[in-house]
Amino acid sequence: VHFGCFATAEEAALAFARSSEGRAAAAAPPSEPLTAAEACRQAEAAAAEARRQAEAEGLTLLRSESSASGFFGVGVHGDMKQKPYVAQVRRGRVHVYLGSFGTAEEAALAVARCLGLQQTQVEAKMATALREQQMEFLPKMEEAKRLHEQQATRLQEQREEQKT
Repeated sequence: VHFGCFATAEEAALAFARSSEGRAAAAAPPSEPLTAAEACRQAEAAAAEARRQAEAEGLTLLRSESSASGFFGVGVHGDMKQKPYVAQVRRGRVHVYLGSFGTAEEAALAVARCLGLQQTQVEAKMATALREQQMEFLPKMEEAKRLHEQQATRLQEQREEQKT
């Protein structure tokens, strides 16, 4: 959920407090802060779940050596403690923000889901183009094979004539 940009922290807090999410948070009993170990376990579980979902959906979490997060389309914003991983992709010249996530794997899953549709469309176009190329070149290849066989037969006949 994106509430907008605000000039002050107080304006942002007021916008959140007025939202259904803010009212639900205010009504909930206060929670105990997580220990570092528990937070780490939760992050590991969320990352494992993202990998499981990607596998179940037939998606690949694209690795990137040039990204600090280790995943394509996933950036790291260290000043955002709760959800430091930001997923975004490009559609033509436009950057599309996919959201902020608690783990790099969750953000990479969002990117994979977004690109999955694009990849399917690209693969379909490539398959169609390949079939068209095959249909265009198949007769040429058959003709080349026929000519090669004729030349091989002539060469064999010439060798036999030379022997006699």
